[in-house]
Amino acid sequence: MKNHYSAFDALMEEARQVQALVLQQADQLMAVPAHKTIYSTPSLLLGLHTPTLLLGIHYSGAFKKGRKLRSPGDRTDYLSYDYDADGNLLRITHRGESPPYTHCFFRKDRREWAVPVYQSKTSGQFYHYPYYTFLTEYDRNGRIRYFGMVRGTSLRLEVYRYDIGGPSEALCDYWHYIPELIGSTKAAPLSEAGSPAELWRFQLDLSDPRHIRGVLLESYTQDYSEPRSVADDKPIPMRTFRAFPDRQFPPPDLYVHTD
Repeated sequence: MKNHYSAFDALMEEARQVQALVLQQADQLMAVPAHKTIYSTPSLLLGLHTPTLLLGIHYSGAFKKGRKLRSPGDRTDYLSYDYDADGNLLRITHRGESPPYTHCFFRKDRREWAVPVYQSKTSGQFYHYPYYTFLTEYDRNGRIRYFGMVRGTSLRLEVYRYDIGGPSEALCDYWHYIPELIGSTKAAPLSEAGSPAELWRFQLDLSDPRHIRGVLLESYTQDYSEPRSVADDKPIPMRTFRAFPDRQFPPPDLYVHTD
């Protein structure tokens, strides 16, 4: 399999650069007036704006997009979504947290970044909130291509392909990458023990957008059944699971532009 670690490292470096830019511009980004604001019940990720197709398939049932509200009413816990006059999302503010924090949106090339920041009540300064920075990219048909989550030294990335079957099918590679994972080495390919990346591959049925179904095709995951310490430099063994060993799918790839 192809070695993806350099591409992952580049993406994480881009996330750090975008985080720094958003903090530098946080005052201006927060001051842009909203043309329209909508509300939703509390939610993880990006609430109603969450693009992932794997919520009910791979993630825990706790990961919901939330329910739209006419107004927050007396609620103290809710999300607000501010849009500009062109319909572009400016900010998502998470109320009910301590302190409340806001995902500010920053668009670069074809990518949409959402960086979490909060404002100190004492100094008025903006700081990076310790939650995920999100990356979303769509193809020219408006379909999700990448959805990534960066937090600390961890990257989670969904990569979608729509050229593997009929118009209602998609292939999603869900990656988890920790470049400094104890016991790992970037000299190890994904399929061998010691890889700093894990992968789950899903075939998705998109025929009903409201109830997306999916099947796990194969996975390469770390085996944590044997306890390990910081001093243990042995590679962490990988586990391989193949649901359909006789069916051929394209190898996992990044930044494959099919449009």
